Amino acid sequence: PEVDLAKVKIGQPASVVIDALPGQTYQGKVKSIARLVRAKAWDVPNKILDVEIALDNIDANIMRPAMSLKAKLETATIDNAIAVPFSAIYVSLNGSLVKVKTQEGWKERTVKLGESNTTEVVITEGLNPGERIAADFAKAK
Repeated sequence: PEVDLAKVKIGQPASVVIDALPGQTYQGKVKSIARLVRAKAWDVPNKILDVEIALDNIDANIMRPAMSLKAKLETATIDNAIAVPFSAIYVSLNGSLVKVKTQEGWKERTVKLGESNTTEVVITEGLNPGERIAADFAKAK
């Protein structure tokens, strides 16, 4: 997302999965970053920034120019964090909630949210390591 562009730095670790080669992940580092943001395509207004990644290992027998891929850049690391999927969180007027498994069943608990990425959010208060929570808040009864 455009709001995360400032987090991209040269030398940052990256992992790449080529769509035609599912199951294989290639590691590398950000080699260069474009200076200008541009539209993804003439009919897609999403803003993107071109980033060049130098891969640690290249297999010229199967890799070809212009292959589509998915790249993940490591923008930060948080040690000893409890991270949960966004689907496990319910945001109410009284705060953010998760459902914790107890002997009596699922119980709602207020938690404090921290940093997040595109799929998970860090819980900074309200959960302890090893506690079992519902991966999907709406489905836990």
